[in-house]
Amino acid sequence: MSEPLLERHRGLAAAGLNLLEQQPLPNSESEMEILSKTIEMLTDLEKGEDYFGKQRNGLWGYYYCKADGTGQRFSMTIPKDFNPQKTYPLYVNLHGNGGRPLPTKSVARQSDYFQIRPWGRGDISYFGLGEVDVLESMKHVLKWYPIDADRICLGGHSMGGNATWDLGSKYTNLFACLVPKAGRSGDDYYENFRHLPALIQHGAKDGAQPVDFGRYTVSRLEQLGFPVIYKEFPEDGHGIRNPYPVEEWFVQQRRPRSPHIITYTCDTTANGEIYWTRIRRFL
Repeated sequence: MSEPLLERHRGLAAAGLNLLEQQPLPNSESEMEILSKTIEMLTDLEKGEDYFGKQRNGLWGYYYCKADGTGQRFSMTIPKDFNPQKTYPLYVNLHGNGGRPLPTKSVARQSDYFQIRPWGRGDISYFGLGEVDVLESMKHVLKWYPIDADRICLGGHSMGGNATWDLGSKYTNLFACLVPKAGRSGDDYYENFRHLPALIQHGAKDGAQPVDFGRYTVSRLEQLGFPVIYKEFPEDGHGIRNPYPVEEWFVQQRRPRSPHIITYTCDTTANGEIYWTRIRRFL
């Protein structure tokens, strides 16, 4: 059995073992599904076969989290008519508070890009291990699937929209564009979005995160002269009934590898890397 095969499947193996170590022992439908997939995966590995390499349509992906020794899963969609000889864009879709990522089994909902929906450790606003979850899910699929690293879009609704702004400002050089919906940006790092175009959507009657959040962010980005598109829906609230089809826009965006001018603000050196610049220490 090859080392790469073991590494690719380590997350699912860990998830199965984590369940067997818990008390009481697993008995729910979702837990038994994980154990069933673990057994199926181990059977394939014994034969030297790539369990995840054979999967198509919608599925649960898994990565091994070194931070706490667990196998963490994320929902994933493989492109329609997938060709492993091609490279594809990636859409990282962050769920809102109370939202739960589930794999789609419908071929009709597939598109010509990969999509992942990180768990983010639940409803913790993608802070701490939630942030790790997003970054490690991305790292995993970039390693094991033919994804164009210059065509990664980050987006999400509500809590996921807030995290889109937060993670986009911290890890600007990882993404080609942002597509937040009903989100709220912070007020510190707008200068980081010089090369990160955003397509923002907000309902004018949003009672959970008022439309002023969206309007203010647009005004700040426009003042700086940065690329931004804003779609406001006069009759919609926090849930937008017919959102703008972001796929048609984001698949055309590409991350610049080495822009001539950059602006970047950060508060820790852990996030102090952007394009060709690395902040090693603060004076």
